[in-house]
Amino acid sequence: MSRLPFLFLLCFLAALPGRPLAAEAPPDGALAAIESLAQAGAPQLALQQLDQEQPSFDTHPAAWMRWEQARIRILQAQGDWAGIVARAGAAPAEVAPAFRRWLDTQAARAHLALGQPQAARSLLRRLLWSAGEDEAQAFAVWRRLVIRSYLREGRLADARSALLRYRQDYGEGDEAWRLLSGEVLLRSGDADAAWKVLDGLERPQAEPLRLLAGLRSGRLGAKAVLKRARKALEAEDLPAALRASLWDVIAQTKAKVEDRPGRILALERALALSGGRPADALFSADAETLWTAWLDWGQAVGNEAQLLMGQDEAWYFAATEALENRHPLRARVLFAVLGETTTDTHRRDLAHDYLAMLIEDLPDGGDLLLALYLDNPRFPDDLSIPAPIRHRLIDRLLARGDIPRAARLMKTLDRPPAGRDRLDWALRRARVQILAGEVEAGAAVLTGLLDRGEVPDGPALDRLMQVIFDLQKLGEHEQALALLGQVAQRELQPAKRRELAFWTAESEEALGHHARAARLYLFSATALDPFAMNPWAQTARYHAARALADAGFPADAMRQLRRLLAVTKDPARRAVLEHEIRRLQGSAVR
Repeated sequence: MSRLPFLFLLCFLAALPGRPLAAEAPPDGALAAIESLAQAGAPQLALQQLDQEQPSFDTHPAAWMRWEQARIRILQAQGDWAGIVARAGAAPAEVAPAFRRWLDTQAARAHLALGQPQAARSLLRRLLWSAGEDEAQAFAVWRRLVIRSYLREGRLADARSALLRYRQDYGEGDEAWRLLSGEVLLRSGDADAAWKVLDGLERPQAEPLRLLAGLRSGRLGAKAVLKRARKALEAEDLPAALRASLWDVIAQTKAKVEDRPGRILALERALALSGGRPADALFSADAETLWTAWLDWGQAVGNEAQLLMGQDEAWYFAATEALENRHPLRARVLFAVLGETTTDTHRRDLAHDYLAMLIEDLPDGGDLLLALYLDNPRFPDDLSIPAPIRHRLIDRLLARGDIPRAARLMKTLDRPPAGRDRLDWALRRARVQILAGEVEAGAAVLTGLLDRGEVPDGPALDRLMQVIFDLQKLGEHEQALALLGQVAQRELQPAKRRELAFWTAESEEALGHHARAARLYLFSATALDPFAMNPWAQTARYHAARALADAGFPADAMRQLRRLLAVTKDPARRAVLEHEIRRLQGSAVR
């Protein structure tokens, strides 16, 4: 049931009621620790910490901008382009001009990644018009992004004209010009000229374009292209988008040599890495490309096995046999054919569920699953996505932090997936509703579970408490108190009741019920031992002192602080306690 109590030191450092001093900006080390979380593979946790700890722009604008830059970098690493656009649009109007330009530049890149070249160009025009004389480097970047926006829109003539003007200003030796020029030439069908421009360019971004130019011009054979592409993929810290482009080159090479299984494997990797958003028309593997490749080869495999359309049992047997014989690619394409051709809803759901299971076993399989079923014309609305897939997508969207879309999918489901615990599913449903802003509906689910006695003690109750904690984080303390009151009616172990009292006190305090909160904090501190001074008891007593001071009982608050002072050895903590005692003494005299 319990969350870990706040570290005692943090409790001391939290300002007492009245907050005589403005809150200080968090130290730079706190931001570095959050960025380390993202680098360690926990970007959602890092973003949650940013939400909780980012300084206020009103009081610490410089610190806010440093933290916001870190947030944008994390979103970029995740490929959350929509999130970047949203943050840029919501930034305070008073941010420093240089930071506003940096933010708009990142938003323009995000618009391009989202396939929104006109929106990107609108931002870039504003940046170009407002550029100062000291921004020559940024000016060149914005011009290159304008050229990319024309390419994304298929306006090759405009891209060539803008590129010509760029060359006149920056010369042909400019690496950025060579990269763009090679792309424009490839898009225009002149692969040989593109090869000449790109050959020798050291930038990693040049390799996919160079390999494609070599393949299409005949200057490189298929074996050489595959060898160089795989060598390039060995590089560490290669951005996901660049990896996706290299896998796309491999897929195009495999298509040229008519290696259909090899092409499918490469398409799966490219799509998983790009999230279904290809870099541009040259590297255009998308969800429909992969679906078509699966179905084409699956039907060929079926023909070889003399399987007829409409014989669902035979297709199902062939797919499961391939799975048992450890031929997962063969199984994937057969399940894809069965899922997309059967007219039986149950068999369709079963085939897609097997396919999804196999997809999730692949590297970055969760991202591939999202790309294949979301925003895909093959599944024009949520209800057209098979129900087992919707359940899997909800899990993936929650892990990614996309609560609105998870909630939208959850509304289309009225029962848990086969084999899933009903209670676990109901708690997940409640949590999604609460985080999506449907607080009353989510709280009603929890109330019903408790009323019907469907939440046994132990791990199940702990999971329910986690959803109540979500209510508290959102400031929905009245709803949280009602549910905590229901839990309090149960037969609980003393340690659990002690914890419950602490979390109830938090909500009471947030609602301004300070005396009630103080009683609960003190109960939590003394429930197991009236003289306890372990970390839990010290934390609860410190919170009790804060609530007592707010309730108008400064003498009682000082009494709690003096008891804490008597058992505290750390000089910094003692200094904080002594300062708070003096402050309360001063307020009592006045």
